[in-house]
Amino acid sequence: MNANHASPDLRRFIALYACANIGVVMVFIPLLTLILPIKVNAIAPDNKLVLLSIILCVGGLMASIGNIIAGWLSDRVFQRQGHRFGQIFIGLIVTILSFYIFWRANDWVSLIIAIIIFQLSLNLLYAPMAALLTDYIPDQNKGRVAAYLNLGVPMASLIVAVLALTIFDTEAARLSAIAVLLLLMVLPLLWLARLGKIPPALQNDQPITALPVSEDADPVHMPDLRWAWVSRFFIQFSGAMLFGYIVYYLQDIVGYAAIFPDETVDQGVGILNILAIPFGITAGLGAGYISDHIGVRRPFLYGTAASIALALAVLAYIPSWPFVLFAFTLFSAAIAAFQTIDTALVTQIIAHSPKRARIMGYMNLTNTLPAIITPALALILSSNSLPNQVIINLLTLSASLAVFAIFAISRIKSVK
Repeated sequence: MNANHASPDLRRFIALYACANIGVVMVFIPLLTLILPIKVNAIAPDNKLVLLSIILCVGGLMASIGNIIAGWLSDRVFQRQGHRFGQIFIGLIVTILSFYIFWRANDWVSLIIAIIIFQLSLNLLYAPMAALLTDYIPDQNKGRVAAYLNLGVPMASLIVAVLALTIFDTEAARLSAIAVLLLLMVLPLLWLARLGKIPPALQNDQPITALPVSEDADPVHMPDLRWAWVSRFFIQFSGAMLFGYIVYYLQDIVGYAAIFPDETVDQGVGILNILAIPFGITAGLGAGYISDHIGVRRPFLYGTAASIALALAVLAYIPSWPFVLFAFTLFSAAIAAFQTIDTALVTQIIAHSPKRARIMGYMNLTNTLPAIITPALALILSSNSLPNQVIINLLTLSASLAVFAIFAISRIKSVK
């Protein structure tokens, strides 16, 4: 079955699932990369790097724990009910409530508590949603569907740009905007489930209603899964570094205010994201479709990892505005394509496991551990280096890890 000959129920599900997943990504990236750094700067302008790093560490730890627990819970629910949509609804509601708690935070203690609540709530929503790709999408469609799902990253860049450059110039306005957006993107999928128009789940290409509660045999090629984990971790480390500190990179290393005295740094972030959006969308969709068509994954991962390494090296050692525009755009396109193909590869490896959501939770550690390790390294390095040098050192390390990711990808054997 391909996307063009899928049943109407499956096509409709793919469209609404992609919208819901994009909505989740479009919410947490602006909050963590734009709204949070600005709030930290307002609370502690003299210690912003340290405080932001502490908050990102704590948030990453909570996301790691929360996603694994939510994935385990989602598998148990799926085994008994044959679907995960009730948990997605609960996660949606508590995530919306966490925005209000974040807005009310007015000192570093309450801000850390708010981030803990946000991360736990978000992962209660995201863990079951991520598992839907393995529940319902056949292998031959995974590349293009993963491309749709990963449109969330470039689309999140658009939201960052809109929030930074338009009338959404207060924290309350920005939080309200992303809350409404999240509801509009996720609720149609839940309504489809409520109407009973979700296609049957797949296992070994056969419809099932639920998986057995106890399943000792877990048909996953574990060495490949470990290498996939390592390669994704190295790449996601670079994303956590760049997106987490892009505001301070432009502010302190590029000297954006000196180059453009009539603009703010958050406007500079918005400009970068606007320029990168079409390249990220094109790269993600193109890689997914071509990969499905020719039936291979790893060559795309080699090329995108190499491009990520190049972009990070340019950002570290040529921090002039024209080169920053080029490198950020290249990075955005490459990481969008990498995430698309990597998602398809991993879901192929685990497609027949009854512990899919739990495994996806462990794979999600490749997103959350970098969010802990990157700011932790920033804290350690900041005790011996100036803040600007800390960011340059992290960019250099990220570029090196992207090169090592190529070796890890080469060790995967069960998927071409």
